[in-house]
Amino acid sequence: MVKVSGKKAPVPKWSRVLLALGAPVLLGAAVFFCRAPVVLVNDDAFTLLYGEKRALAARLVLSLTLFRPVKTLSVAPGAGPDLVARSAEGLSSRPRGVFFPYRYREGARRYLKDRPGFPVVVLAGRQDLEEPALSGAEEEPLWIRTDTRTDLYRAGAIAGILSGKSGGAAVLYHYSPADDETRAFTRGFTGRGRPAGALFFAPEAGSAGDPPPWGAAEPGCVVAMGGAGPYLGEGRAPLVLFTWLDPALAPAHGMVIFDDSPWAQLGPALKLLKTGGQNGSVPSRIVLLDGLRAMKQEYLAINKQKNVKYDSGSGDN
Repeated sequence: MVKVSGKKAPVPKWSRVLLALGAPVLLGAAVFFCRAPVVLVNDDAFTLLYGEKRALAARLVLSLTLFRPVKTLSVAPGAGPDLVARSAEGLSSRPRGVFFPYRYREGARRYLKDRPGFPVVVLAGRQDLEEPALSGAEEEPLWIRTDTRTDLYRAGAIAGILSGKSGGAAVLYHYSPADDETRAFTRGFTGRGRPAGALFFAPEAGSAGDPPPWGAAEPGCVVAMGGAGPYLGEGRAPLVLFTWLDPALAPAHGMVIFDDSPWAQLGPALKLLKTGGQNGSVPSRIVLLDGLRAMKQEYLAINKQKNVKYDSGSGDN
């Protein structure tokens, strides 16, 4: 007959350590997945421009930063407002916030009409804020647009830093900037000790045979907010881009990207949503490219511009 001992085998020390470490992780994971998610609507065209791996990384980082799930909805091109709204509704019954790019604004309005009182945001980019198209007592989504003046102020300062080394002029390609936008860029540029006479505004690049307004010499910096055209591939001066483009696809002379994509603005927009639900604006995220790393002094100076604020009422920014 085999005797069975009543003694229990001792639990190894390493098992107790694993249990002690694993319990908080499991608890944290349970809390994370129980929290109301953030929903972002986008489409394949945006993901192609932004970069699929980059979007996946942005979603992971944002989920960890917010400590709540971030769910994405990719709608087909040309999808109508009803389909967009219903698809977004299917991702969560009680979301922390539902974010729609400007091109799906009617879907956002339809969502809010079906589910009044829910936190719905249109990321309007550089579009002007519209007057509500709906009348009566119906709610409107919160509109959060890109803070273009702050972006241009920071871009002007960056242009002053990059052109200061060569002493060349700086050029801003921009489709008909408003007076306050021109003023913001100029203040940033001259605030770096650069003369206003070394700054040029160009609505478009023109043809190769057209003489540039800054003369025959290569400019010290080019800021491409719109209309730079052939200069993006042919130029050699340090380049600042306003784009959602994947940085891996930027030209070799690209130094800085101003990114106002939904992924870049989702976190700050959610903070605005928490602080009272008023229409507002958030600046672009500044991305420093690999080409800038070789310019150590400029890299450090430009990195400091990421959080600089612009006060339109002061000339001392």
